[in-house]
Amino acid sequence: MLRVVCAFFITFVFTSLPAIAMATNQINAVVGDESWYAVHDSSPESASETDRIQTHLLFVADLLETRPEASVSDGTQKTRRWLIQALRRYAEAGVFPQRVVDDYDGRRPRFVDHRGVHCAVGELMRLTGYGADAVNINRRYEHAYVSEIPRPLLQDWALEHGFTLHELAMIQPTYTPTARSVRSRVRSIRSALTLRCLDHYELAPKAVQIRAKMDANLNVEFDLDGNQDNAFATCVLDRIRRQDWSGRPPLKGKIETFETAIEVPIPSLEQIVRSRLKRVSVLADARDCVPRPGAIPKSAKLRVANSKKFLVSVDTTPSNPEVDKCLEERLRRQFSYVRKFSQPLDVSTQIVVPTQFRQLRIETSIISSIRKQCGVPEAGESHTLTANVSAMKDDTVSVTIDDVDPQYRACVERTVRAQVERAFGVQRQTDNGPERYFRIDADIDWVLVFTRPS
Repeated sequence: MLRVVCAFFITFVFTSLPAIAMATNQINAVVGDESWYAVHDSSPESASETDRIQTHLLFVADLLETRPEASVSDGTQKTRRWLIQALRRYAEAGVFPQRVVDDYDGRRPRFVDHRGVHCAVGELMRLTGYGADAVNINRRYEHAYVSEIPRPLLQDWALEHGFTLHELAMIQPTYTPTARSVRSRVRSIRSALTLRCLDHYELAPKAVQIRAKMDANLNVEFDLDGNQDNAFATCVLDRIRRQDWSGRPPLKGKIETFETAIEVPIPSLEQIVRSRLKRVSVLADARDCVPRPGAIPKSAKLRVANSKKFLVSVDTTPSNPEVDKCLEERLRRQFSYVRKFSQPLDVSTQIVVPTQFRQLRIETSIISSIRKQCGVPEAGESHTLTANVSAMKDDTVSVTIDDVDPQYRACVERTVRAQVERAFGVQRQTDNGPERYFRIDADIDWVLVFTRPS
């Protein structure tokens, strides 16, 4: 059983969250570098990364202690004060996330880094037993600002522990890009660089040597390192330069500059295709291909070849010809670049075909729709409601809700059912034209918990 707990509050933060200025050099999206200037007479230009982050977090801890707690319950006030002290200890320890590989310019948050080091907000969540929630946020919003993370993912924790989302945004530091992050990013796109330079692939060396240099204004420059004057290396350099590397001028201060050598291994064409074929995700790359009438596939063998002609084939198990055809059409477009290969290849791999109902990804839209379609019942005080969503494979969706007034209950049941069918329905082509097809391809048993005010 997959249990999804989300909250629905008709409450508002005392002030709106800040708009995010991309590629800035400020330590925080809300207070900028006020922390540094409040403590030091100089600019943060020559400060170390650790000093800037520590100064900011200790400054915010002081600020949080002076904020009014009138809207916070007695029990929550105690938790809030304990967490503010935990924030101080975290700052003083001086172990913060590092940027390793990402596509962002300038300073940027990171929720949990490759070492498992949590950002300040993530660490407070971990200390209060919400470590799994922090990890889940990191999976989809690793480098997101608080204002970019869907409210239900943080708002429950914030309210339960005496904070507002605005305060969490004020805590959240940003981290500077590093030479390592630039090297990692360049290497991570080596397959795309190779495909962009296919016309010169016969001249490709085992690796292209690049030198990168970032100045104090967040501009990154690239050049070939050493004697590599051939069309393929020049093409790779040109494609790297076309990436969005340059930042905007910093609002205050500068960052530490760096210069680094980057060795970019050039993969074989077979390695590129095999790697990309293994990463094919039915739900991500071919969302409308499952489910379909007939057998429900558990796995699929994918094949891409160009030995005699360009070929893409899919064989599902258990076999479903309609799913096979749909996936083949999607993969044919996705791997169309194989037509340009001068050397023959024949690559195949096996992938899992997951059911659509493995995870509930629409809880936020369901709660939003309930509020929009059903409003708030006139009778009764504020309390928590539980909606159970269940069904057997190839059955219909059943929705039951806690005992509230009949009209509101019926509206919630109708809204949840409609949202589920809308979210998981697929478009398929029939002899009579296109149709919207809905099918439950796995047993489901979900729980939605939301709070409605009076």
